[in-house]
Amino acid sequence: MKFADDTELVGKISNDEDALYHKQIENFVNWCDKNYLYLNVSKTKEMCIDFRKNQRCPKPVYIKGEAVERVETYKYLGVVFDSKLNWKENINSVLKKVNTRMYCLRKLRSFGVNSGMLVTFYNAVICSIIVYGSVCWGGNISKFDRGRLEKIVKKAGHVVGMPLDSFKTLYEKRLFKKLMQILNDPTHPMRH
Repeated sequence: MKFADDTELVGKISNDEDALYHKQIENFVNWCDKNYLYLNVSKTKEMCIDFRKNQRCPKPVYIKGEAVERVETYKYLGVVFDSKLNWKENINSVLKKVNTRMYCLRKLRSFGVNSGMLVTFYNAVICSIIVYGSVCWGGNISKFDRGRLEKIVKKAGHVVGMPLDSFKTLYEKRLFKKLMQILNDPTHPMRH
């Protein structure tokens, strides 16, 4: 998977056979060399997701003799993944960003900014952070983390002076919009 100058290699290892996985990495490194692309191994990370009771990650990855760091969490395009896909670290990251922006929302209210402008600020600066990537993670978060998101939306509603869509509603709207995009695109691989 590629985005701008970031590349992700995703592999599925079955029956603890990791030879193909390591071969794919080797092929990618060779392709980069042939095309004069520099791989920064110190920025390269590996994350193993294994839901089995007795987890067995593949042998370590080396690129040009340098070990690739294996991590438990990894931030990709603003979404924090962890090796259990429980999204707790992602929710922590979202709430940290939102809390700093809530200060600005409260300041705007203290300056007498009208509710319409406060809602516009909320949608652009706070809600956009809350729902970013939620199509991927929103349906798989714990009840506790969902409650934390609902609480911050409720607080924002108190600040702007009117009820706002709950996280559940925001997530469902995003999910439905994505579903319609897939259904309306005959070339999309998930359409069928």
